[in-house]
Amino acid sequence: GVTHPSGSIQLQADPHRRLSHQQRSLAKYSGTKPVLIVRVTDVLGRAVPEDANTISDKFFGTNGDNENMKSQFASCSMNTMNIVYNNYGSKTGQIVPKLSAPGVLEVTIPISLDSTLSSIRSHVQTQVQEKLGLRLPDPVFAHVLVVLQ
Repeated sequence: GVTHPSGSIQLQADPHRRLSHQQRSLAKYSGTKPVLIVRVTDVLGRAVPEDANTISDKFFGTNGDNENMKSQFASCSMNTMNIVYNNYGSKTGQIVPKLSAPGVLEVTIPISLDSTLSSIRSHVQTQVQEKLGLRLPDPVFAHVLVVLQ
């Protein structure tokens, strides 16, 4: 356990280490942020055990998970940042029908996950381009998250 010395404890503020309230930037990011999650399976069949629906729920709360990436970004930004998985602007109709679950695209790469990160990244980008007709990075996505085993 933790023990404290007897008597009172006095804390002294160091004015050189404190940020003034005006310098704090808690809600730096705001607005609607379209996000794509790419669930990757390698040539050997290796992928995270969670399926696309579970990943969608964990990131976006699409099946009742109340504590997810979308809700936490909203909470931390005082509800000024809205993560979306079904609104990709003018390309929504091109993207959404090709998703395995809301916000989640599944791809299979023709190499092993033991390959170099740059090779994996390149093959993921190629597979996304083949499936969606979009080359990453594409400005339609504020963020692309790649889920690997």
